[in-house]
Amino acid sequence: MLQLLEEEKFDLTWRSTIYNLPKGILSFAVRASIDALPTFCNLATWGKRSSDRCKLCGKRETLHHVLNHCSVSLQQGRYTFRHNAILKHITDSIQDAIDLSQITATLYADIQGHTTNGGTLPVHILPTTQKPDLVTYLREQNTIHIQELTVPFEQNIKTSHDRKVNKYAALAADLRTGITTTLTCFEIGSRGLITPDNKSRLRTLFHVVKSKPPKNFFKDISRIAILSSYAIWNARHEPNWDSDTLL
Repeated sequence: MLQLLEEEKFDLTWRSTIYNLPKGILSFAVRASIDALPTFCNLATWGKRSSDRCKLCGKRETLHHVLNHCSVSLQQGRYTFRHNAILKHITDSIQDAIDLSQITATLYADIQGHTTNGGTLPVHILPTTQKPDLVTYLREQNTIHIQELTVPFEQNIKTSHDRKVNKYAALAADLRTGITTTLTCFEIGSRGLITPDNKSRLRTLFHVVKSKPPKNFFKDISRIAILSSYAIWNARHEPNWDSDTLL
């Protein structure tokens, strides 16, 4: 909690976002930021419940568990729902920037309608089973930019960043044998926090197409993360998950 509050001191976007949320979601966002929501673990600590076990998977139901770490939620696509909602907003924003720029660039993303042959890397560049979340290909400059999104619990942002960099390091190295390649991994906290480092990384996504993030870009991402996590929270005791519509 103290680590999260330390980050929030520098994150005016997060603070402005939570004060523009509907009352019920604002309550969720504020209580989630200090781990004061009625998880089974907290209820057991408060003497309100005898068991602290998750109804879905049987592990301890902490806030971290509900929002990021339940194996059943992972298998059912609850976390993918949040990830792809954020990814779609970023993809649409970058595509709009490309359409308005003088740069000839092609954007691929690991969401419906933006893939190439089921992946995100054109096979003529490098056949691979790996699918980075975003790939910006500038044919005339013989340059490719790989970008990967993760939505971890805030205290795990650095660990998640290092893991994704290591995961795609070999792919980036293979690409560099024939094309100029950059790799950018960035993280959005599952409670809507965007750290200063990650704001800088997100800006580079637009720099490659000679543009800047649109107005309210970071605020919108924070809102999508909070709203998605709110949906995941509300369904934490539901055995089934059928939300196919992205926020």
